[in-house]
Amino acid sequence: MDDILKAAKNKLNLKKKIVPPVWNGATGRPLSEEDVKSLKQDDLVVVSTNKNATYQGKVAEEVTENTDFEMRVIAQESWMEDEAIKQLERCAKTLKGVKYAIGMPDLHPGKGFPVGTAFATERIIYPHLIGSDIGCGMTLYQTKLTRNKIKLEKWASKLHGLETGGITAQVNNNEFEDEQYNLPNDLSYYLNKFEITPTNHDSTSLGTIGGGNHFCELQQIHKVLDSEVFHNELGLSDDHLFLLVHSGSRGYGHEILMEHEENYGVQGFEEGTDQANHYLDQHRNACQWARANRTLIADKFFSCIGTSGDVKVDIWHNNVEPRKFLVKEGEETKEKMLWLHRKGAAPTDKGCVVIPGSRGTFSYLVKPSSNEMDLQNGGYSCAHGAGRKWKRSKALAMGKNDAEVSTGSLSVTSIGSRVICEDSTLMYEEQPAAYKDVDQVVKDLVDFNIVEIVAIMSPLITYKTRATKK
Repeated sequence: MDDILKAAKNKLNLKKKIVPPVWNGATGRPLSEEDVKSLKQDDLVVVSTNKNATYQGKVAEEVTENTDFEMRVIAQESWMEDEAIKQLERCAKTLKGVKYAIGMPDLHPGKGFPVGTAFATERIIYPHLIGSDIGCGMTLYQTKLTRNKIKLEKWASKLHGLETGGITAQVNNNEFEDEQYNLPNDLSYYLNKFEITPTNHDSTSLGTIGGGNHFCELQQIHKVLDSEVFHNELGLSDDHLFLLVHSGSRGYGHEILMEHEENYGVQGFEEGTDQANHYLDQHRNACQWARANRTLIADKFFSCIGTSGDVKVDIWHNNVEPRKFLVKEGEETKEKMLWLHRKGAAPTDKGCVVIPGSRGTFSYLVKPSSNEMDLQNGGYSCAHGAGRKWKRSKALAMGKNDAEVSTGSLSVTSIGSRVICEDSTLMYEEQPAAYKDVDQVVKDLVDFNIVEIVAIMSPLITYKTRATKK
């Protein structure tokens, strides 16, 4: 308690003799010395400058600890942070209606809610179990480019405009005589195509990759392990190059979550209520917006280097949807419709997905297992990437303090691929060492019979961001 009061007095510039009131931000109750001992990393403490003040914040709904759920982490050898598992368990115990809480091998701590998870709940929808980047996902294109005509330096020099919203960011538009290389005239094409209600983020953000771990990456096939699926079922060619786009709903999704948080805190909605239906309408629009965003990113990328491509995989890994699960009730097992929340978890009930590594490492095209119970045990989900090992602050500090690491050394990877990232902070935060070993992540998924590997893909050019004018 002394440390809390000392920090509060310094922050609020209070006189030493004043003892400010301190509350537990979740319950609104005065904080005692005993309460301090049980505080966790993400708990909120509220301090007032008025010694006679009463608590004015929102109080979280009192929840009897939930014990009627199954929790598992799909990992044996992947590096795992203790705090991530604690967050997973804490959410499962304190959120009403949770029936399944599944951590993927890329599980890592988030802001109050873990990333790399699938939560299945009965009747309750929790926006925070999806997060702010609603509809974030991966889209894989097979391009018209072939591996016998790779021009890395030329293509890298032409690529730009994926950090600027709208179509006008692509100055190469109409440079090519072939119409397939030219972009539509305005954003209404994408809004209409994906049946999106217009938002105030369209002109500024649609067609942008965003920060964090988002990217647009040109890849080639390193090895095909399942020719039947790769060549026949998916109709892919290992002679062609591929484009993988990872992005979401940008500021639009964040706006939706902040609206919810302002009005309801971290509480969930009972299905069928006006609040739940309102959120699901926003969620649907944001998911479609994210899909349109990835499409425009790809179109701008293609236009820059004069090619085109066909969508082969397109999934969301941040979303909520109804799904049937087998649920134990006493001695019986019943089939029930639950709400499946994914936050950084790719679906295993939508066909093949791509699990990307960090920059300069392989990505994996995988197909879901054919065993229904194994899929349910994994929450009908799998890893959406390698998963962070270091916090961004640590990765930034490690990068700046390591004489052998520079933005220049990170722009050309150990396997010869190029990384376009003209933001030094982001380059350090996203360095390969900050992520788990994607090979081990995928191995865990295979060992748990969640997925089978179809092909291994190697990066050629990874686009994060060009420098933006201030």
